[in-house]
Amino acid sequence: MPKNNLNDFSNRLQRNLKAIKKLLNGDLQRIVKREGLNHFEDSFTNQGFTDKKLVKWDPREPPDKKFRKDGKALKSYKKWSAKNKGRAILVGHRSDVKGGHLKDSITARIQGTAVIFSTDKPYAKVHNEGGKAGRGNGFTMKKRQFLGKSDVLIGNIKAKITSEINKVFNA
Repeated sequence: MPKNNLNDFSNRLQRNLKAIKKLLNGDLQRIVKREGLNHFEDSFTNQGFTDKKLVKWDPREPPDKKFRKDGKALKSYKKWSAKNKGRAILVGHRSDVKGGHLKDSITARIQGTAVIFSTDKPYAKVHNEGGKAGRGNGFTMKKRQFLGKSDVLIGNIKAKITSEINKVFNA
């Protein structure tokens, strides 16, 4: 290899190594953070969680008792029906303050080499995992997962990282 070509190769290799080092020192976590937040927020748009495939959430259930003995609808059912007609699951009412919604509460922070996803909503766990909810005897909340391990998300992250590495070597 002529000396000029060797210098060009050496310079290009050093540039590539710098770019790979930059990718390893923070860019990977930023990719995971961005892809993860997008994926988990998509659960609310998709009305279900995607691990290997999309699993739709069960619909809301109206109050147990819909009608009085005379056949007229109870006020509580009418009110429930009016508030929930056409409204997506796990999405607050239009009158709720922006930022108070579960979807808007999902955050991610980089801690060392890890990315931690969380929400500050105290009711998020019971929605995500299902289980007992309410006061006293309460009721059993159906699982409507929106956060968690996802094969599709991992595939998206791998594809994005591969794309970034290819950009480095094809530049």
